Amino acid sequence: MNPAAFGAIPAARTERRTHDMRIESSPRILARLVLAASIILAASSAHAQWRASDRAQATADCLPSCERSAGPQARHLCQPYCECSVRETEARYPDYKAIDDAARTQAPDTMAALKEIGEGCARRVTGR
Repeated sequence: MNPAAFGAIPAARTERRTHDMRIESSPRILARLVLAASIILAASSAHAQWRASDRAQATADCLPSCERSAGPQARHLCQPYCECSVRETEARYPDYKAIDDAARTQAPDTMAALKEIGEGCARRVTGR
């Protein structure tokens, strides 16, 4: 076997790798990769879901309050109202712990958003 011919193959590969590395490390490609990673991370966190136990706890917290404030003839609407409220809250706030903490401390912007969700669900459930 010709040693010179054998040695030429790695040299060509090394040259190609160097060329590829220059392309991959260019600022434009790097910026695109960072942007793609950011979009993927944002999308995955936006589609995060509460655990089943989080939904159950939120519903359990909602039902007694609804039943106290609803009249006897409207109590049957509490289950669908609470399910709607939990579903809409989860859609808007995929991080259960963050929204739970904000609701417990009664952060004004969070309370306004939860009130808006509740009013929307009340309209849907009652058909008004």
